[in-house]
Amino acid sequence: MKKLMAIAAAVVLLLAMAVSAPVAANTEIHVNPGESIQAAVNSASPGDTIIVHAGVYHQSVVISTNDITLNGERGAILDGTFPADTGTTLTGNGISLSTGVTIEGFEIRNYRIGIEGWPATGNLIRGNKLADNEWGISLYVANDNVIIKNEITGSDHQGILVAVAESTGNLIKENKLADNNQGIQLQYATDNEVIENEVTGSAFGIIVLQSTDNLIKENKLADNVRGIWLYNAADDNEVIENEVTASTVVGIGVVGIGPTSSSGNLIKENQVSGSGQWDLYDSSAPSPLDNTWEKNKYKTANFVVTIPPTVPVLLSPADGATLDNGRTDGLDDIVWDFEWSDCEGATEYHLYVIGPTAINPVIDNGNITSSSYHFVRVGGYILSPNYYGWTWKVRAKVGGQWGEWSEIRTFNVEPVNTDTPS
Repeated sequence: MKKLMAIAAAVVLLLAMAVSAPVAANTEIHVNPGESIQAAVNSASPGDTIIVHAGVYHQSVVISTNDITLNGERGAILDGTFPADTGTTLTGNGISLSTGVTIEGFEIRNYRIGIEGWPATGNLIRGNKLADNEWGISLYVANDNVIIKNEITGSDHQGILVAVAESTGNLIKENKLADNNQGIQLQYATDNEVIENEVTGSAFGIIVLQSTDNLIKENKLADNVRGIWLYNAADDNEVIENEVTASTVVGIGVVGIGPTSSSGNLIKENQVSGSGQWDLYDSSAPSPLDNTWEKNKYKTANFVVTIPPTVPVLLSPADGATLDNGRTDGLDDIVWDFEWSDCEGATEYHLYVIGPTAINPVIDNGNITSSSYHFVRVGGYILSPNYYGWTWKVRAKVGGQWGEWSEIRTFNVEPVNTDTPS
């Protein structure tokens, strides 16, 4: 997105400045159990790294110094249950940050907010485990932050929240969220990316509220009440290539009424299945849709997607080919294989095969889920004069609608008793 490209350019400029300007040596500050993390933060200068060694710390940390790293050694746990460690404070939040701070490697539990920032700019939150907080990670007036590879469980509210004042340029990637009330929420946020996250067991997996121009891509959501939910003036967002399964109510929904309707969103190439009510839902239906739904794979929707007719191309058998026949003694089967091209967005195919003089087809199957079909008639056989002039055709179902039939091809069958007994 435009904003993220600008971020990359800014990073290159900062690196160039770093090469040309003299830089003071950075310092490592170590914190052991029983010591104050806050005291270490207060003594740090920009560029310093604070290493918190393994142990349980009943403390809150407020970072007001820019561009420092707070690194939790494996087994470093921040726990918000009282009482606070001697000489430290517990304010209800785990770590509070502002600008250019890196937080990584911690387990953070039992706080009101595990990691929070207001405002929050240019921070990296990576590889932390947050459990049983009211909010996992909450950033307000948030710009150009990266939230990546964190594990967040058991939040009473949002696992990850980015909100307020058109928060922009944030990347939320490769996080695993389970059993939070809401997985990931963008609110009053513009031009952010939410990609490659896994969200399970939430009332809302990913919710975009009063936010515009965000990218929701390649996330996996399962066993949520609602998978991806664009709500209340969520406009011009892109929801692309997500996998949403087993939502109790709706897989992907775009919702809003009147002046708060959600419009201009592109919902494309998602795979949605197993939803309790609708795989896809748009509150602007049944009127002409305010959003674009393209090439999604799904079973149910509260609207009909209008698409150009999708016609399979027949591949095998070739026109005029000779196919298998059985034996009159029943010791050999009829075995036929049919193949056609994949149709983009197709959920089912319908194969129709009929003999030259028949009234009823031999194959009339509209529940085929792949682009091939293996037919076996055990002990069957076909007698003359029905060897010549068999026909077959296929059509595809896309967006809940059957497309046009393919061309009709012909085939013949070999004379009965051609094959030796099997």
